[in-house]
Amino acid sequence: MNNKQQIDELLKKVLIMETQEAFDYLESVKADDEVINQVALLLKPSKTRTVFLQERGLMDAIIRPKQRVDLSGTTIKNFKLLKPLGEGGMGAVYLGEDTTLQRQVAIKALHNSHQISPKIQDRFRREALILSQLDHPNICRIYNLIETEQSDYLVLELIKGKTLKQTHLQQLSRARKFDIALALLEALKTAHSKNIIHRDLKPENIMINDKGEVKVLDFGISRLGESARTDQTAGEHHPEKTSQTVQGTVMGTLTYMSPEQAAGEDLTTASDIYTMGLVFQEIFSKTAVYADHLTAEQLLKLSTAANTQVPTDLSQDLTQLIQRMKSKVPAERPTAIDAIELLEKIRNKPARRLKYGLVAVLLLIASLSVYKHINDLNRERQLAQIAREQAEQVTEFLTSIFKVSNPYLQQAEDITAINLLEQGAQRIDTELKEQPQLQAFLKATIGDVYHVMGLLDQAESLLKKAYNSIQTVPDVNQQIHASIASMYGTLRMDQGAYEEAEALFQEAIAVIGNKAAAETLANKNNLALIYNRLNQFEKTIKTTDEIITIYKQHPEYDLNILLNALNTSGMAKQVSGNLTGAENSFQKALDIIKANPTAEIDFSNESNLMGNLAGVYSATGRSVESLELRKKVVEVSEQLLPENHPDLIGAYDNLAVDYYFLDDLEQAKFWNKKSLEVFENLASENQHQDDNFNYSYSMTLANYGVLLTRSNDYQQAEFVFSQVIENMSGILGAEHKTVADYVQELANVKLNLGLDDEAFILAEQAIEVFANDGIPFSSRELKAWIIKATVLNRRGLYDEVNAIEVKMKAELAAMEPVSEKLLNFANEKFNALKQSRKPE
Repeated sequence: MNNKQQIDELLKKVLIMETQEAFDYLESVKADDEVINQVALLLKPSKTRTVFLQERGLMDAIIRPKQRVDLSGTTIKNFKLLKPLGEGGMGAVYLGEDTTLQRQVAIKALHNSHQISPKIQDRFRREALILSQLDHPNICRIYNLIETEQSDYLVLELIKGKTLKQTHLQQLSRARKFDIALALLEALKTAHSKNIIHRDLKPENIMINDKGEVKVLDFGISRLGESARTDQTAGEHHPEKTSQTVQGTVMGTLTYMSPEQAAGEDLTTASDIYTMGLVFQEIFSKTAVYADHLTAEQLLKLSTAANTQVPTDLSQDLTQLIQRMKSKVPAERPTAIDAIELLEKIRNKPARRLKYGLVAVLLLIASLSVYKHINDLNRERQLAQIAREQAEQVTEFLTSIFKVSNPYLQQAEDITAINLLEQGAQRIDTELKEQPQLQAFLKATIGDVYHVMGLLDQAESLLKKAYNSIQTVPDVNQQIHASIASMYGTLRMDQGAYEEAEALFQEAIAVIGNKAAAETLANKNNLALIYNRLNQFEKTIKTTDEIITIYKQHPEYDLNILLNALNTSGMAKQVSGNLTGAENSFQKALDIIKANPTAEIDFSNESNLMGNLAGVYSATGRSVESLELRKKVVEVSEQLLPENHPDLIGAYDNLAVDYYFLDDLEQAKFWNKKSLEVFENLASENQHQDDNFNYSYSMTLANYGVLLTRSNDYQQAEFVFSQVIENMSGILGAEHKTVADYVQELANVKLNLGLDDEAFILAEQAIEVFANDGIPFSSRELKAWIIKATVLNRRGLYDEVNAIEVKMKAELAAMEPVSEKLLNFANEKFNALKQSRKPE
């Protein structure tokens, strides 16, 4: 055999190995020095090596020996190998059974084809040594190392689940992404504290088990530094000794390599941090680390230069952290401990709102469920205005009780209401220890102020304490008890804890005892709002009818109680498709306001009623009438509300709707821009916004997504709708009809991107919600079915498409009245599908 043949044969053997394993093998093989040197050169940083790294799976399949000994059924000591789970260059992994402890395990067996050279055995044992030192819940555990004459075996924790690579990251919630990221950093913190460098972190080596726990796998190419010194800490970056590495070689996966790793230089714990930065970008951002379709040589060059793409869709804090982790200079990267601290701080901040700049966003969704029902979301509470007034009233009360003696507070020229509330909240426990009822009431009152101002954590802390406290107060005043339960219920409702909120409102009603009391009616209105949010429209209308009936017997009650009931009833009718009934409810309430010019009407009631009535006009094709009402809402809002009041957002957005449907695009852009400016200003003034704000923000963001879709910018629309769905699911629940609307929009975007499988799944999700939401068949459901039919048509499943067509036409024919517009739309779409079919 000549040298060329020897080189070819030897190269075939080592290419299927990990890089370090290949060089270990070359050191032990018996061959001419010239042959070994030529093979080694082919493995050094070069096109050959990078192709090998990039296409290892394909190369492995081509040149791996056809026959591996299947060890299934083999028993080694008390471990039985049941079946193969996977295979790598150095060994195969089997599902195993520990017959002594009666548990399933994973068993990694060293390939006997390697002839178990001392170098390879050392590396296998090194993996066992490393894992034995890493006792951490986020690192795959080792149970045993078994050495035999035939092979060596690692007995490992069996992890059932998906790799991070197999996980649909964009479907994860923000909170879940942070959980995963922090778990990974905790694993690195433990490894780095023992001076252990993983060297091959990548999504394929990270698993999420069936319990949702994160596990880091494959420390097979990890390296111990300086005998894993115990005096080192995770707060330092530990260099790996050059003597432990063949200089100029690469271990790891090219896409996830640090610059020093790609260049074959010494590694430190900072190298893992760089790689983790790349993984974090995949977890949090839709901006790819590298552009698509790069050659191996291009990828190697970019990796060596730390030249990656910067995330464009994350908060500034998170972007800065990821970019710092990806710093080219190792010393500039944070340690695992630093990164944990920084990520925790970012996590505890509210999600940043997207900045729109000068982009004009249109409100284009015509389905009924997307109109903003501000009354539903803020329960007639004028957020900023009421917050200031109530804060000042409580401040006066607290001042009279506490006689503030703090010199700083006395000398301060500008003591805000919230400053004094904080002082009061801190002193309530000590100053009012002997007055538990007053103590609980003041806690609840301050908590309610925090709630109105969007400071939900502070609100929950005080309201929960007040509620628990009032349960133990003997002979408690029923009015105070009911008031605290109602305030706490209102908070829990806004936090989406509807079951708990309902119980609190029912408790308040039971404590009051009088079914006809004004306070009872107010709590029933809150119950109606909960039922409406849960799509329980019949229950909503029944509850509001009870309120209206009782109110008629007590005309001396606050007129706003009646207006609230009519508005809530109208919203339930509107969203359930009874537009005539909705119009009657809204118009009746507005007529009552007009007939009582001297009554003290909450501004939000009147503006919401006008806005909701305009929504009915728009949905029934009366765009001109709707436009006039919208203009009036804006005019009154700008006169009575302070600058940047949240209610201005809905007023501006809804006016943009009507201008769009009247084809006045410039006016639509103008008013939508004003709406977005309010969002930006509010977000910059107060980062602690509540669900009301986030809901409105998400709706406006959805409108942006619709605009992008209509502009054929499907890539950006995909990201926007994914974020909308995540936000809205957190507020309304994943099965809510409004969320389903945007799932259908995202399905349409996926379809236009050619992502048929994803479009099909999303369309089915939307269809399932639509079928059970109690709303009659409408255009949104038809569109979801057409998306499903389009995918099936592309797959050549024409019989299934025809069946959907029959079903849709039957649904449309059953509508009362029949919509000729939807019938024509359906005929047009299904005819187009038939025309696109390939001739048989």
